Amino acid sequence: MTDITFFVLYVLICAVTFCHYLWWLRKSFALLRRPLLTVLFSLLFLGFAITPVIGFYLQKSGFQHFMAATGNFWLGYMACAGGVMAVSLLLQLVCARGKLLTWRKKRDRKQLRTQGFLCLFSSLAIFAYGVWNARFVQYVPYELQLTSEAASEDSLTMVFLSDLHMGENVGCTHLNWLVGEINAREPDLVLIGGDLFDHDYDDMEDPKAMIRILQRINSTYGVYAVYGDADASESFCGPFCLSEGEAKADSRMDDFLEAAGITLLQDQGTAINDTYYLWGRSPASADGQEECLSPEEISEQVPADKQLIVLQHQPIEIEELSDAGTALTLCGHVMHGQNFPLNLAASLQWTYDYGLKNCGDMSVITTGGAGLAGLPLRVGTDTEISVITLK
Repeated sequence: MTDITFFVLYVLICAVTFCHYLWWLRKSFALLRRPLLTVLFSLLFLGFAITPVIGFYLQKSGFQHFMAATGNFWLGYMACAGGVMAVSLLLQLVCARGKLLTWRKKRDRKQLRTQGFLCLFSSLAIFAYGVWNARFVQYVPYELQLTSEAASEDSLTMVFLSDLHMGENVGCTHLNWLVGEINAREPDLVLIGGDLFDHDYDDMEDPKAMIRILQRINSTYGVYAVYGDADASESFCGPFCLSEGEAKADSRMDDFLEAAGITLLQDQGTAINDTYYLWGRSPASADGQEECLSPEEISEQVPADKQLIVLQHQPIEIEELSDAGTALTLCGHVMHGQNFPLNLAASLQWTYDYGLKNCGDMSVITTGGAGLAGLPLRVGTDTEISVITLK
C-alpha cells in the first residue's frame, strides 16, 4: 500500500465515522446543534484523527513516539467503533425487514439517542477491555512425552514466546511484566520465535533500558531466538505497511540481541543437553534474501542420539519437518489473530494456527504471541507465553 492510497482510504473512513457521529449528536441533542459545539467536536475528532499521520511522517523523537503510540490507540478505537457500527446497521436492516423496529416521527429522537448511546458505549467498552486485556501476560502450560530412543529421565522446562514486536506498542513496562512472568516459571531454556522488533529499530522506547530488562531473564541453558518477518526495517502506520520494495536488515538488531544475552540462531543448531538438539530455522539475513535449509538438510546435521527441536517463525513445512524426524516444532507469527474476528480467519488460513497439534509423531506448538502488532489491544485472545515441560 502506498502513502497516497493509505491516506485516501484513511480520510474516507474518518469522514464516514465523523459524519455518522455528528449526525447522531445533532439529531439526538438540540444543544449540540449550536455552531460552537459543532466546531469543538470537529476539532476534537480531527485532533485524534491526525495523530497516526503525524506519528508516521515526523522524524524520530520522543514527541514522534508519543504521537505514533497515540495514533495506534486511535486506530484501535476506530476498529472497535467500525465493527460496532457495522453490527448496528446489520441489526437495523434485520429488524426493519422483520418489522421489529418502527420509525415514527415522535419516537425518532428517542430511538436515535438510545441506539447511539448503545453503539458509543459498546465501542468504548470493547476498546477499554482490549487495551486492559493486552497488558496481562497469561501462561499456557504444555506437558509432552516425546517418543524417541533418546529418552531422558530428566524433564526439561522451556518457556516459549514469540512476536514481541518491541516498538510503539511494547516498551519497558510490558517487557518488565513479561520477564517477571518468565522468571516465575524457573525455566531451563527460553526460546523466542521471531518478530522481536516491530519493523523499525528506532521505534523502540529506550533500547538501552530494554536491553537491561531482557538481561534479567534467568535460565539454565540460556535464551535463544530466531528472526521473523518483522525483524527488518519497513515503514508501518499502525497495522498498515507503507514501504515500497523489500525490507532491509538492520545490524543494530543483531547488536541489541547480543547485548541482551540472547543467542540468535540463523539456520544454526546447538546441543541443549544430552537429550535435545535445538535448531533455529531462520534465514541467514533478516530481510529473507537467503533461504533456510530444507528439513532433510537439517536432519542430516543432528546427532543420531538426540531429539530435534525446531524453532521457526511461521508454521510452514510442518509435514516435511515431521517426515524428517523432528520431535517438536515451535512457531509463532499467527498471534491467534490478535483480535476477534481475525482469530477465526487465522484458523481458516493456517492449519497449525494456535496451540498444540500433532503431525505424525511430531508435536507442533504455535503460540499466541507475547506482544502487540499494529493495534495496542487484544479482544478475544490473550497475550501469552507457553510453558513446555518435556519428559
